[in-house]
Amino acid sequence: MSISTTDRALPNRRLRCVMLGMQDVMGHNGLNATLKLAGLQRYVGNMPPANGSCEIRASEFAAMIQAIETQLGSGARGQLNRIGHAAFRQIVASEKTAWNLIAFVNRFLPPRQRMQRALAQLARHISEPDGKAGVYSDDQRLLFADDTSDSTQGRKRSTEICWLTLGEIQECTSWATGSNYDVTEVACKAKGDPGCKFEIGEKLG
Repeated sequence: MSISTTDRALPNRRLRCVMLGMQDVMGHNGLNATLKLAGLQRYVGNMPPANGSCEIRASEFAAMIQAIETQLGSGARGQLNRIGHAAFRQIVASEKTAWNLIAFVNRFLPPRQRMQRALAQLARHISEPDGKAGVYSDDQRLLFADDTSDSTQGRKRSTEICWLTLGEIQECTSWATGSNYDVTEVACKAKGDPGCKFEIGEKLG
């Protein structure tokens, strides 16, 4: 079984949005405890700026996710999912011009196209500066593919583990349409799959 081997550099703004999402869900002390456990003491009380400078490696990003799993055990899935929702809201707040434009155009589009445009913008954020993520569609479904999958760097599992990304996608589809949709991770790099894939299914409720 293979695992991700691309320890690429990530932009500060990506890390900052996730850290702010963590703080929203876990509180200030919870964020700091996670950073210390992940070996990222340099960010305690010193969040990265909202810019494109690449000052953290994918392996460090993955260590931050792993630290939450280490602290919470079976409860990490729900916590990381909630952090993903909060992180997406931070992404929108940090990129207001781009997201406001999407929201304006989306008023004239059906729900599926709204989701596709919003998810494409999320993919651009996740994959900066040199990763590979995108949105694909056919007659029956939308598929969000993250072939780089920074959170799985160096991590090996027997099941899907990208709960933070799942939360980001869920919140993105809700933001785009005003409704909640079933989102399922159907492939994961941590399992040895070529990339992580998330299928957007039916509207819930």
